[in-house]
Amino acid sequence: MSNPITLNSDFNNLLGKQSIPIGLAIMFLILTFGLIAFGTIGENYYISIAVFATIPLVFLMIRYPRFWIYTILITNIYFFYSRDKEVSVVEILIAIQYLGTLAIWFFWEILVKREKIIRNIADLFFMFFLFIVILNGVIAYLNSVEMLYWAREAANLSLVSIYFPIRKYFPEKKHLKVLLIIYSIVVTVSSFLHLYTYSKVLQGDLYYAYQLMQGIRVNQTLFTAAAVFGFVFALYNKNKIITVLLILFTSISVIGLITSFSRTFWVILLAQLVLVIFYLTGKQRVKLLIYSLIAIIILSSTLFFAFEEKSKVMVKLIENRFVSAGKGTKDISVQARFAEYEQVWKGIYQYPLGGNGLARKFDFWNILDSQTTHARFIHNGYLFIMFRMGIPVLIVFLIPYFYYLVIGERLARKSKDEFFRLLSIGSFMAILLMLISNFTAAQLIQREAVFVTALAFAFIGIASDKQKSEVIE
Repeated sequence: MSNPITLNSDFNNLLGKQSIPIGLAIMFLILTFGLIAFGTIGENYYISIAVFATIPLVFLMIRYPRFWIYTILITNIYFFYSRDKEVSVVEILIAIQYLGTLAIWFFWEILVKREKIIRNIADLFFMFFLFIVILNGVIAYLNSVEMLYWAREAANLSLVSIYFPIRKYFPEKKHLKVLLIIYSIVVTVSSFLHLYTYSKVLQGDLYYAYQLMQGIRVNQTLFTAAAVFGFVFALYNKNKIITVLLILFTSISVIGLITSFSRTFWVILLAQLVLVIFYLTGKQRVKLLIYSLIAIIILSSTLFFAFEEKSKVMVKLIENRFVSAGKGTKDISVQARFAEYEQVWKGIYQYPLGGNGLARKFDFWNILDSQTTHARFIHNGYLFIMFRMGIPVLIVFLIPYFYYLVIGERLARKSKDEFFRLLSIGSFMAILLMLISNFTAAQLIQREAVFVTALAFAFIGIASDKQKSEVIE
């Protein structure tokens, strides 16, 4: 048992490991009560609420870290559903809880426990990228960017860092299965909310194609990745009941994706299901064909049941969306993107090294509605990084993606454990999905895409560690 610290203790002892947790606890209490007082006195009550809500999360993070991760993932349901253009109070509360506990975790792991959290070059470059994100605030401020919107984009980019604690606390198969079950519930609820929102839009006498095509274009990355994971693990599972549940889960995810009317993700999903075949055994390929047919039957039945007389128009719309994907530059929406890209490139040429700052707006002539659009969103993730943060940062940003892409593909072929091999297949496809979809939209700052990326990085890291341990043994 260690001796109690007194006022007569040696100064070096006060700076030792025994005292650091006590000092941090005191600092945390001072900061906590200070924020509560500031929120109360300044009538910014959401700050006080956020602090109170963060305290139990900090306790979970320290005492039950896996439950801390579960709590964050479960609250994704609201985080993905709430999509206000303006920054809402609830969004601020959730961001404080997510990033606040993550910041404390990194501080505790690095400075207190002196743990080595950087395991490879991808981790190193990602931490460097986070540092650049913070510095970008200065550029944004100098360019008169509204800092609340800068904080929103910076927060989304930073949330990928949750893959560090996930990788640490979920090395075992049994823990990973629980995490996958919890997140499958998150995806299922999100899909039902998505379908409910779309059905609300269709209430009334809406029969024209352009009215029905106004899909709710959120969570496409989540639904696409979930569908691939669902199919892959349905092939792995030997329990018939669980297999049926996984097929239903996959079908629900695809329904959510269909009602987004995002043809890019439709094409990516079909292409990835074809690509998955090359990583499966002969028996698994037959199962994939059977399960795909079952999923199509479920999808068709749901479509006709849920939308009744509007279903025929929807089927025709889906067909037209696929056909229009082959028009290339003749498609008016593609021409609109080129007009947007032209103005974005001008901004990149103006500030090629440091960028214009996150959340910086730009103007372009929108041929879709024949007027000048003042926009923040860029329909290309790579142009987004270069415009907001500079050309060199794009390289820093891409290194972790390509590192885990290569490692994931290798594990998808060579992992001896079937569970981790299929986990690697799904994660490899998720990263490939991100890299491809970023050509058509800035998916890297979309809330669901952030967590898809984090989970893919973590899963590949865990599978890689598992393979290394098998080699050592």
